Amino acid sequence: MQSIPHTLAGITSIVICSKYPVLGAFVATGSHALLDMVNESGFKMKDNIIFDMIPTIMCFLVSIYTQNFWVFFKGWAFGNLFDLYDKKMYLTMFFPNKFKRTERFHWGKPCINPHVNVTKLIGIVSMILIALILYKV
Repeated sequence: MQSIPHTLAGITSIVICSKYPVLGAFVATGSHALLDMVNESGFKMKDNIIFDMIPTIMCFLVSIYTQNFWVFFKGWAFGNLFDLYDKKMYLTMFFPNKFKRTERFHWGKPCINPHVNVTKLIGIVSMILIALILYKV
């Protein structure tokens, strides 16, 4: 799954478990394994920029505007923690020859195979839900 749905799961976990932040961090990190059961095959670099990077940047700007940057950052960091490690801080996307991807936290096989357009829609819906959460927190 792309970064933005992991961010949504992370922010949701952090907000719901706000009285128990350590639990929220564990839930946000654990949600990554569940979301990685959704296959993202068919995504090209252009799709990644449009449906993942731009929504993440827009949510970052919303978090600054709503003064909820730390909620966004913690949700993004814990929700994407496994990818930050295995994808070398996402440098494997831009420099695949220099930074090799590991599979330490990505041992399972995706079992849900949506059409690439559904995966794109998941990115847009995740961005909208993150913005709504950041406005309401």
